[in-house]
Amino acid sequence: MADKYSKLIEERYDEWKETLEHCGLFLLKESDDEIMYHIFEEFDIGVRVYCNEEMLELFFDNGLINENMMIESIELMKLFCEMQTNYFHLWNVESIRKHPRWEKIMELADSIKSKIYI
Repeated sequence: MADKYSKLIEERYDEWKETLEHCGLFLLKESDDEIMYHIFEEFDIGVRVYCNEEMLELFFDNGLINENMMIESIELMKLFCEMQTNYFHLWNVESIRKHPRWEKIMELADSIKSKIYI
C-alpha cells in the first residue's frame, strides 16, 4: 500500500512542477494565444489543485520541497486567485504583458522553479 501512496505523491509532485512550467517571464515572448493557453487553461487549473496548503504539506512532509518553496507556492496561488477575484479587469493578455501584479506572479513562479531539486 505504501508504494501506491508514494507513487501517487510523486505523480502529484510532477503535476505541481508541470503547473509551474505554465507560468513565468518566458510568457512575455510568447504569442497571445500561447499566453492564454498557458495562464487561462493550464496554470489556472493547476495552481488551484497543486498549490493548496494540503498538497504542499504533503510534498514538504515527503522531502520533495522545502519550506520556502511551500510558502512561495501558497503565495503564488493566493496572488493568482486574488487577480481573478479582485482584479478581474486585469484578467487579459495585455495586462499579463504589462501589469506589475502579473509580473510579480510570473517572477514568483520562476523563483519557485529555480529551487526545484528533485
